[in-house]
Amino acid sequence: MNRINFLLRLLFIVLSMSSIFIFAEDPQMKDANKEYQAKLEGIHQEKMKVLTRWKELPYQTISTNNSFKEYIESIKFQGEATEDLTEGQSKKLQASLYNMFLAYNQGNLKTYLNFRTPQGPKWKLEYNLLCSWLANKEKTADTNNENLHLTYETLRDEIILKASGGDYYKDFWLGVCFDSTAMESRLEKIEKNIPLKFGVEIKKISEFSVFKSDIRVTLDENREEYYRLIEEKNNVEAEKYGHWPLEFFVVENPCFIEATPLRETFRKTHDFLLANVYCFVKRKEPLPAIPILARFYWNESCQNWLPLGFARGYLEKMRDQFPTGSGVILEIF
Repeated sequence: MNRINFLLRLLFIVLSMSSIFIFAEDPQMKDANKEYQAKLEGIHQEKMKVLTRWKELPYQTISTNNSFKEYIESIKFQGEATEDLTEGQSKKLQASLYNMFLAYNQGNLKTYLNFRTPQGPKWKLEYNLLCSWLANKEKTADTNNENLHLTYETLRDEIILKASGGDYYKDFWLGVCFDSTAMESRLEKIEKNIPLKFGVEIKKISEFSVFKSDIRVTLDENREEYYRLIEEKNNVEAEKYGHWPLEFFVVENPCFIEATPLRETFRKTHDFLLANVYCFVKRKEPLPAIPILARFYWNESCQNWLPLGFARGYLEKMRDQFPTGSGVILEIF
């Protein structure tokens, strides 16, 4: 009995001492927490300013009017391989850009497919994407599933319709900005720390491995400024990059792929002309304007520019870019 009383007293003393330490430390913890929350709020406000600047860039309204077509035709190509472009290739690239912007604006299947599966090669749905899509719809992606026996066209149309929110991307992209002068004057250094010049960059790739991975490598160069600032012990500037660098989400598995394997096409051609298209697009509310990188390559056999890759730029860990309840739609590719 005495032992039990002793243990109870000891437990009471321990709990009392713990309470004293908790109450003693509580004011310090509260101050530290307030400071941390204030820091997060400051970062949040800076991000909101960035999104506002992106929104207020001078955007050209996307439409089928001649003014928009003339805007696309006025874009000056740049890069190491511009001299390799023929007049015909230049005009077809302008047409591909025009079709891309209309695809996420006009709101009809034909316009979207005109961009995403242009005439020339045969196209097919990426099988893994189809299985994932069916799984997300709580359907079984196996040979017994009736959806797998639907026609290619029915499956294709269903995926595009549902992914676009039911309207084939009607007014999803409202405007586009290629204006490098406006971007230089309105955007801050951290937002311009992109390894691509605003506009259309023409490159020539002669190694297949580089050809396939170059989009990811190119975008990852965005972080080099952060590491440089760390080495120079410029912690104030580096902290901005550390908290919210501009991130690009690369579409790894496009919805549509060419029926002929790309490697086989490469063997015949031995090199490719690439067009990196970097600009800002204004999307319908409440989604923010964002930078995008779209990539095309010149297919010699079908004499056309074919869409190859796509990446969307965001501010890292910025939930305001995806407001709750907004029914967020992303560009499928």
